[in-house]
Amino acid sequence: MLSALTREKIAKTFGQSCQSYDDNARLQRFSGTLLCQYLQQLSQQRKISKANLLDLGCGTGYFTQILNEQGFEQITALDLSEEMISFAKQRDYKQGQLNWVLGDAHALPLLKDSNDIIYSNLVLQWTQPLTLALSEAYRILKPGGYMVFSTLVDGTLTELKQAWAKVDDDKHVIDYLSREEVDAAWKSAGFKSIDTHAEPVELPYKNVSHLARELKHLGASLVKDKKCKGLMGKDKWQKMTLAYQQVLAQNTEKVLLPDHINATYQLYTLCIQKPKI
Repeated sequence: MLSALTREKIAKTFGQSCQSYDDNARLQRFSGTLLCQYLQQLSQQRKISKANLLDLGCGTGYFTQILNEQGFEQITALDLSEEMISFAKQRDYKQGQLNWVLGDAHALPLLKDSNDIIYSNLVLQWTQPLTLALSEAYRILKPGGYMVFSTLVDGTLTELKQAWAKVDDDKHVIDYLSREEVDAAWKSAGFKSIDTHAEPVELPYKNVSHLARELKHLGASLVKDKKCKGLMGKDKWQKMTLAYQQVLAQNTEKVLLPDHINATYQLYTLCIQKPKI
C-alpha cells in the first residue's frame, strides 16, 4: 500500500505540473473523450440518473468543464492536489452545482450511496492497492450506479523500459497492473461489468528528451523504488537514447515517422456498475 508520504509526493508532483499539464495531456484527452462517449451511450441505452456525478481525480478541471455541460445537476470534483483544484476552479462553468473536494481515492470524504456516476480518467493507476480505491468507489455509489474509468496497464512505455534495461538495472519506468489484475480488483469490490475495452495507443515524439519532458510535465515521473535519486549523467542518458532507437529498430511492426520516435501506452477503459438492491 502507498504510504501517506508517497501519496503526498504524488499530490505535490502533480500540483507542480498544473500550469503545463493540459499542454502535454494528449493521452488524457483521448482517454477522457472515450469515457465521455461511455456516458453518452449510457444515457441513450439505459435510464441513468444525472443527479450526482463524482469526477474522481479532476486534475485541471478540463473534463469537469465538459461534464458540466452535459446536464448533471451536481458535480463533485475531487483531487489529491490542492494546487490542481485551485487551478480547476478558474475555468468557466456554465450550469449545475459544483463542489470542490480535496481528498484521497483511498478514503473518499463522501457519504455512502451518495453518487449516481463516477468518472475517473487516468487516475487509478496511481492508487495502491487498487482494490481499496475501487471499494471506496463502490461504497459511495448508489445501488445501480455506474463508474466509468480509464487506466494504464502492463506494457505501457515498454520501449522506454526496454531501452533502460540495456543501460542499467535501476527502475526508471512505473510498473502497471495487468488487465487481469484490474479486473480482479473491481470484481472483488463487488462491481459487475458493462463494457471494457483495451487498446494500445502510440504517440509520436520528436526524440526521447521530448518524451521525458512530457512525462515530467504530466507529473508522471515519480517512480517508486528507484535506486538512484540524484541527477543522471550525460553519458548514461546518451546510452539510453541510443538504446531506444535500437528497440524501435528491432520492432518491425511499428510504423515510424521520419525524425520521430514512438511511445506505446496500453489503455484500458471500463464501464462497471454497482448492482441494484
